Amino acid sequence: MRTSTYRGTSRLLGLAVAMTVLAAATAASAATIGTWNVDAGGNWSTSTNWDTDPAVPSAAGDTANLTYAITAGRTVTVNTPETVGILNTGSGTAFSYNVNNSGGATLTMNNNGSGAQINQVATSFGDTINAPVVLADNLTI
Repeated sequence: MRTSTYRGTSRLLGLAVAMTVLAAATAASAATIGTWNVDAGGNWSTSTNWDTDPAVPSAAGDTANLTYAITAGRTVTVNTPETVGILNTGSGTAFSYNVNNSGGATLTMNNNGSGAQINQVATSFGDTINAPVVLADNLTI
């Protein structure tokens, strides 16, 4: 009888450990997919500029979409070092995004070994990246 109780407890403990590891892995792998959400320029690090407020796409594996339908050219300033796995651009209007930097801040492309991407996903009228780009992964443009 003690053996079956011990085995049952051992199995239950093993299941609890496995579920804890799975939950931690799932939480760690949750990436932010943020879309610029204002018809204005501004700092990348300002959370209210993104539809994921308070989260900002700023970690390896995150996706940043500069795809909001802007009504004039807009400058998005990388004012602190930022990292994303995928950068999608294209407002679908006759206006463009300009990604600039301040204070030497860089934009690092890192998609956790899956290959980083910069994509034009809609009609783009000269979207530019004038910020230093650091490659920490293979990059497809």
